[in-house]
Amino acid sequence: MKSQMELTIKDLEFKLYKAKTSQADCNTTELEKYKELYLEELKLRESLSDELNKRKEILADVSTKLLQEKEQSGSLFTSHTTRAVLQSACNGNLNENLGLNRIHIPTETLRIPTLSSLSSNIRMESDLSKTRTEDTFWNSRLGNISQCCDSHAVLR
Repeated sequence: MKSQMELTIKDLEFKLYKAKTSQADCNTTELEKYKELYLEELKLRESLSDELNKRKEILADVSTKLLQEKEQSGSLFTSHTTRAVLQSACNGNLNENLGLNRIHIPTETLRIPTLSSLSSNIRMESDLSKTRTEDTFWNSRLGNISQCCDSHAVLR
């Protein structure tokens, strides 16, 4: 009777070992499958990111050219109107003797952003956006991989 129970226990232990081994093999296969899918997704994200960066550079160049055209076409009008406003310190009815209803306009230098600074700002925003996206992407992936490895280690 004792030897029969020992055989039953050894048989059950063997079945348990076999089940654990089978589960580990299944987990390893599934892990490999997810790893392949992850690598495919990573390649796709990288190509999409590269394409987006190219489009942003094209947009920055087109924006710069458009701003140049606006400056060239409106430069005469802007310089004449700006000069008139900057030279006059007051604005009001010139027929009034005392000038009590005049509005004071401060005389200060008009600052217009240059084309290079605008283009530089657009590119810097593009690079910052790319860096933030990559950081978020890698942090989420590392978290997923560590969770997967932790759950795989628990099964062993």
